[in-house]
Amino acid sequence: MENLIQVKQLPIIEERLKELEVTIKQKTDTALSLVVTEDTYKEIKKVRSDLNKEFKELEDLRKQIKNQVMKPYEEFEKIYKEVTGHYNIADVELAKKIKEVEQVLKDEKERQIREYFEEYKSSLNLGYDFITFEKLNLNITLSASVKSLKEQAKLFLDKVSTDIQVINNTEDNGELMFEYLKCLDIGKAMAIVSARLKAIEEQKKAKELAEQKEKERQETIKKVEQTQQELAPPTEQLAPPIIQEEQEKEYKVNFTVIGTKEKLRQLKEFLNNGGYKYE
Repeated sequence: MENLIQVKQLPIIEERLKELEVTIKQKTDTALSLVVTEDTYKEIKKVRSDLNKEFKELEDLRKQIKNQVMKPYEEFEKIYKEVTGHYNIADVELAKKIKEVEQVLKDEKERQIREYFEEYKSSLNLGYDFITFEKLNLNITLSASVKSLKEQAKLFLDKVSTDIQVINNTEDNGELMFEYLKCLDIGKAMAIVSARLKAIEEQKKAKELAEQKEKERQETIKKVEQTQQELAPPTEQLAPPIIQEEQEKEYKVNFTVIGTKEKLRQLKEFLNNGGYKYE
C-alpha cells in the first residue's frame, strides 16, 4: 500500500536558506552593534527599515513556496478522499445491516424470556396486572445467554411471590398491598404505610387535644357567667330593708372570678356598695 503513493516533486530550498542565514546573521549582528544616539538614530532607523523590507520579501517568497507545495497536495487529497470514500460507504451500509440482524436476535431473545416470564408468573398464581415483564428491567444483550436471563426472571418472580405471602399474612394488609404493587419493594411499601399511619395517629391526638381544650374553655366560660349572674344586682327596685331585731346569720362562699379589668372593678364596686365582706 505504501508503494502506491509517492511524492514526485517538492521545491528544494533548504540549501539556499542555509546560505542566506550567514548573510542575514551578519546584517542583524552589525545592526545590533550600532549605538543609537541623537546623531545616528535616523541612520539606524533606515537600517531597521531595510532589514524589515528584506524580511517581508522572504515572507512573500515563503508564501509562494507554500502555495506551490500545497497545490499538488490539495489535488492529491481530493483524489484520495474520492478513492477512500468507498470505505466510508461500505462501513455505514455494513453497520446498518449488522444492527438490523442484531436487533432481530435481541428481539427473539426477548420473546423467549417474556414467554418464560408469563408462564412462570402464572404458575405462581401472580395474576396482578402490575407485575409486568417491563418491571423486570432486563438488559438483553447479544452476549447474555437465554439461561442467565431466565434465571433473573425467576429470581424476580420468586421474590415478588414471597413478598405477597408476607403481605397477605399481615393484619390490615390492604394499604400495604396497594403501595407494594406500585413499586414491588416491600421495604419501601412498609415505610410508606408506617409513615401514613403515624401521621393519621398524630392528627387524631391533636384533634382530641384541641377538643378537650375547647371543652374546658366552654366550662370555664359557663362558670364565670353563672357567677356573674349570682352577683349581679336585681333589675327591680329593692324594697326598703325590714329591720329585724335579730341579726341575720352570715355565710362564707369561696369562688374564683375571671373577667376583664373593667368587669372586676365593677364587681368590687358592687361588693363595696352592697356591704359585703370579702378577702
